Amino acid sequence: MNDVNHTDAARTLTAEQCRGARAILGWSQDDLAKAAFVGRQTVADFERGARMPIGNNLASMRQAFERAGIEFLPEYKNGSGWGIRFAGGQGNTKEHGYDYGQVCARDQDISVSSNDIYAGQSKMARVALGWGVRDLAKRAGVSPDTIARLERGEQLKASTLHAVRTAFEAAGIEFIPENGGGPGVRAPKRKD
Repeated sequence: MNDVNHTDAARTLTAEQCRGARAILGWSQDDLAKAAFVGRQTVADFERGARMPIGNNLASMRQAFERAGIEFLPEYKNGSGWGIRFAGGQGNTKEHGYDYGQVCARDQDISVSSNDIYAGQSKMARVALGWGVRDLAKRAGVSPDTIARLERGEQLKASTLHAVRTAFEAAGIEFIPENGGGPGVRAPKRKD
């Protein structure tokens, strides 16, 4: 067992972060259960809010994600909600057949700009908002197939990426740039 404080891990892993991390890794609930050495029902109950896992199981789930390269960001008192991103230099993000660091813009000699969105960020942001592919497509004014292509890492026009990013930002999503720590998103603060 790593020298991780189980209490700290349990406080900082939410059901939304769990679903988001699974989505970007392409893991099923069974995959997470195997990686964390917990029961599949433990994962399912946690994600739907039916039951909170005991501390050791929750910590094991968090550690499985961290081994795969996921970094969990806590809520801040300044109004920012929880966040999730790939930790810089940890894990193997291509291990699951997906390059999360790929910028999905197609233009001549495009460079990373504030309008770019990474393929994995779309999945993370959708989970944070509870949106399906069709929900995002409607809000961004694009087809569901376009969103699916984005989330597979295919290249899209910069104007399409801007429309998707704008839809997310209008809903309160904050995009975390790669800048050495891995790309990610921060959810809007929950209204109590």
